[in-house]
Amino acid sequence: MDTSIVSACVSRALLAAAAIIVSATPPASARADTPDTGRAALSQAIGLAVGADMPGALDVLRKMPPETLSEGRAAMRQCILDRFARDAPSQEGLDKLPPAEAAVALAYRRYWHSLLMKREPEGQAVSRLLQDVDVRLPSQPKSDRVEDREAAIAALFEHDRLHVLTGLTQPFHELMVWRQETLRQEHVLLPAGSIDVDVRLLDDFVSFGWTGYATCDRIHTGGWAEQDGLRVVLASTPLGSDAYKASLLTHESQHFADYRAYPRLAQPDLEYRAKLAELWASRDTTSNLLDNFTSSMKRERALPHPFADFWVVTRLRERLGTQDLAAADPDRLRATAVDLLREHSRDLDRLGPQQATTALPD
Repeated sequence: MDTSIVSACVSRALLAAAAIIVSATPPASARADTPDTGRAALSQAIGLAVGADMPGALDVLRKMPPETLSEGRAAMRQCILDRFARDAPSQEGLDKLPPAEAAVALAYRRYWHSLLMKREPEGQAVSRLLQDVDVRLPSQPKSDRVEDREAAIAALFEHDRLHVLTGLTQPFHELMVWRQETLRQEHVLLPAGSIDVDVRLLDDFVSFGWTGYATCDRIHTGGWAEQDGLRVVLASTPLGSDAYKASLLTHESQHFADYRAYPRLAQPDLEYRAKLAELWASRDTTSNLLDNFTSSMKRERALPHPFADFWVVTRLRERLGTQDLAAADPDRLRATAVDLLREHSRDLDRLGPQQATTALPD
């Protein structure tokens, strides 16, 4: 999982903001006395965790001998096992927040913990989240929708000069919290041409959201696109690296362009297009991307990233005539990714750019 890309998506009121997930820091190098043979199993476990199947992930992690992992991966494995061995959510790091904000963040963690472990129905977990949040948000109108609380939650954090991302990182309600932002402009080359975008670099995080919670902050949302530009989590990957250029700038800039070209496009199609553009732009990280797409793919439209992974991998295999995409010629693979992206654009254009919502089969 060196700068590994898993997947997720964020949607907000009046905005579909597509996000990716990256490892927060590169894992420690493998010990001299281990070949790191457990890496594939750990990737499987993380795929289950970010697919909201924590019991399945824990089952894989428990069966893994820690001595088959590098030091960093072994520490990640143990942290996840320890965190989800308890019924109560972790409060680690919440002492950095003011009391009211800490209580709201803990409410979100309790909600994530319960649903990740499949301990209660979603409706019941959402109701409890609302009850816990409303204690810190007095005088709110009655509602059974978390979305109706998000403006007040944002105002609470922003009062203390904290930034937040709410909305949905499928399939859960999200809460990311950070302190610092820096603005820069990037010129990004996409398969269909170049684009200039404003990029806000986000730093000093208190909460990396539900995927960060599920993986002890080793895997988390790395960036997303909004109507005014891109947001990039600075801890995700070094600026200027292949992962930054392909998996943050290219992936998210493709979203940025698609919001304008296809304003009603559904999240699975947005992710499908961005992942193809990401593969086209990648060099050093191509193999990791293919590994992650393959391990995370799932033909379930309700999970936009795994669903997009399924169609990217399936169609690349069909076009390249091989199940082992890592063994394919890299230049041919990148050219095929562009061909698939252009074909998808033609399908959407036939449906009508302003009306098209999807061109992917179920």
